[in-house]
Amino acid sequence: MVRSGNDRSSENAGPCMTRVSIIFLVGLFVAVWGCSDDPGSDANSTLECGEGTVEHNSKCVAECPSGQVRSNGQCVKTNGGVEADTGTEADTGTEADTGTEADTGVEADTGTEADTGTEADTGAEDEFELGPVSADPQVVEAGEAVEILWTSTGADFCEPVGKLEDWPLLDPTSVGTEGPATFEVPQDSEHDSYDVGISCTSDGDTLEQMTTVEVVSTDPCDLPDRQPPPGWTRLSTGDLSCHRPSSWDPSSDCRYFEEIWPTNFINSGGSPQRLGLRSSDARDYMAIEFDTVGLDPTQTGSIALNQTTGLTSRRKIMSISRCPGDFHYDSIMAETGCIRASFIQNLRWGGSDTSQSCQLESGEIYYLNILYTDTLVEPGLHPDDIEAHQDCAQSDMTCGNLFNPRQD
Repeated sequence: MVRSGNDRSSENAGPCMTRVSIIFLVGLFVAVWGCSDDPGSDANSTLECGEGTVEHNSKCVAECPSGQVRSNGQCVKTNGGVEADTGTEADTGTEADTGTEADTGVEADTGTEADTGTEADTGAEDEFELGPVSADPQVVEAGEAVEILWTSTGADFCEPVGKLEDWPLLDPTSVGTEGPATFEVPQDSEHDSYDVGISCTSDGDTLEQMTTVEVVSTDPCDLPDRQPPPGWTRLSTGDLSCHRPSSWDPSSDCRYFEEIWPTNFINSGGSPQRLGLRSSDARDYMAIEFDTVGLDPTQTGSIALNQTTGLTSRRKIMSISRCPGDFHYDSIMAETGCIRASFIQNLRWGGSDTSQSCQLESGEIYYLNILYTDTLVEPGLHPDDIEAHQDCAQSDMTCGNLFNPRQD
């Protein structure tokens, strides 16, 4: 068989072409793989990292502590614990998260000085207080008891002040640092409002609290309406004596009947006495005390008035009352019915004619009250309304009369 040249070439080229193809494919693979890396990088090269660092994913990173390996970019314990729990500088919060100084509160939260109150809160020894003082009852009659209430803190001792200093302590036997303490209001206490209180002392410091107690006297003469005219003076003895037998007698006490007349009221008579004002101020009054022990209810009498030498008679108001210096019309009329304006008219007492006579009871204390004035005697007359007689204020005139108490 005769073969053509072309046929010989084709037959002889088969194995060679196969080798070329394999070589070409290998070269192409190498070329393609080499182009997959970053330009200029060497795929088979190894990074040289400094001390304390190692290569990881083509980067130098810090070495993990002993017993730990790096996984997903983090150092982890060989038992799987994430390093965040161990608290390397960033994750552990050695200074922030553990709170060695902040969270534990060694200085702040424990309150060694603030919260425990060692110096601020405990402070019991330095505290000194006195609470308000109160009285029970707030209004009390003379002769009754009043309870004083108070509390104190840190006081060494307490004591009564104000009017309590004059009132007897009933219970306890001495005042302590807290109440109550009971005091007795004296029987002779006047109708008035009194300041009472407690004073406490601690290390030389003193605190004081006050309140008021109103004392209501059982004596009607202590009532405001039964008082003498304001600014007037009761004649008595010495320079204020009203008795002038022939000349002024400073030894006579014009406050008592028997200091002027030689006998008692119900047995008096036949012994007139000269009584008058010593001061040109003219705002003097007489309040002469007498008793009616042994008075017969049917007995009558009067106080006769006459003019006398050395004294000038002027208009006056006279009353017989249970209270000294009492010129309160309505009160007197309800009690004795005995208040009159007089020049020299007699003042009668006893008997059944209440419109003309003073009604006196046996065994009682009364006062013969006299003052010189032009003020009219009428219902509603109040002591504040009374003014002194102008003539009696003249320096060359001495107002007075001859007074003669007597039985009929």
